[in-house]
Amino acid sequence: MEKEEIRKEMLSKRDDLPKDKVEEISRHIKNKLFKLPEFRDAKKVLIYLHFRKEVKTSGIIKECLAQGKEVFVPVSDFEKNEFSISPFPGFENLEKDKFGVPFPKKEFIKEADSSQLDLIIAPGVAFDLEGNRIGFGKGFYDKFISAVDGNPLVIGLAFDFQLLDLVPTERDDIPVTMVITEKRIVSV
Repeated sequence: MEKEEIRKEMLSKRDDLPKDKVEEISRHIKNKLFKLPEFRDAKKVLIYLHFRKEVKTSGIIKECLAQGKEVFVPVSDFEKNEFSISPFPGFENLEKDKFGVPFPKKEFIKEADSSQLDLIIAPGVAFDLEGNRIGFGKGFYDKFISAVDGNPLVIGLAFDFQLLDLVPTERDDIPVTMVITEKRIVSV
């Protein structure tokens, strides 16, 4: 299948999940994430802000903050198809962009240095067993990850049906280091 076909199929399956199932599976994934030594050791973490029926990250963010980790979130620039990062300003200081994706209100955006990140938690529409990822097709995460100095661990969070044997890739696609679903952890 081509990327667009996979994207359409995965988004349809994800949108069909009942809200309580999304919550339950997201808790399982969060618990697996928090057991990883790599996660426990991370001090500076970039975490996506979930929207629609993505694996929920609000619980991850709350626990990270409670553990004293520095949490950063993406701030998208749709004209350049890229994002910068900003310290997480608190849930009360978020608004939604034109697609419904949460991001910090303008007055709370403070561009941060990505070279200090220990861990990047990335969303995806589909992943494969080699860590390849299909997003929404704009390349935001591929551009960001390829530009980060250092070598942060990149973890994709997904429902198990989003983990396929193989997804098509292009030259600029950047794989994740690990994928966590409710049923398994795949390290690349």
